[in-house]
Amino acid sequence: MDISEIKGNENVKRVLEIALAGNFSILLIGGRKSGRSMFKEVAKSLNGTGLFITRENKCKCNYKECICTHEELKEHYKYLMDLWNKDYDMYCEVNYPDYNQLKRKQEDNASVLERLQKVSNFTSLECSGKADALLKSFYEKMEQTPYDIKIVIKVARVIANMEQSEFIQTQHIAEAIQYRIFEPLQKLQ
Repeated sequence: MDISEIKGNENVKRVLEIALAGNFSILLIGGRKSGRSMFKEVAKSLNGTGLFITRENKCKCNYKECICTHEELKEHYKYLMDLWNKDYDMYCEVNYPDYNQLKRKQEDNASVLERLQKVSNFTSLECSGKADALLKSFYEKMEQTPYDIKIVIKVARVIANMEQSEFIQTQHIAEAIQYRIFEPLQKLQ
């Protein structure tokens, strides 16, 4: 399957590309027919056969417009949180694209593979001062574990490598953090 067949969900395409470059595991959450299975097929076609991707429903009812009660959502998100805590490096929600996204021309697998082949490991593990401050704030204020910080740094380094940056910058840490925050749980609080 070619990535050009998937319309919209640019955020998921970005996560997939980072995961392929760094060999990270992904938890994809979305509704019925949102495209989760298609992303797994695209990963295989991009030589991501060892990539660990799991697809889960965003709620118990699995309708486009959720009809679950607050308690049902809490129960399902607890289940998702248990999954998340086990084996995943990155989280991403697959959404239904809006109509305008369906009409846009999409890039193909060859373009993605070309970018992936240019990724090297020349970025230092050093963070800029502001990037380090953001990482410290994430660790302390969001009550993250040392493992979470390790994954954020690894993901940020891959992002920096993709941009051919010498050091891990604030924008690399910020992007990596957004893939470690499990959003469904935040929505219920």
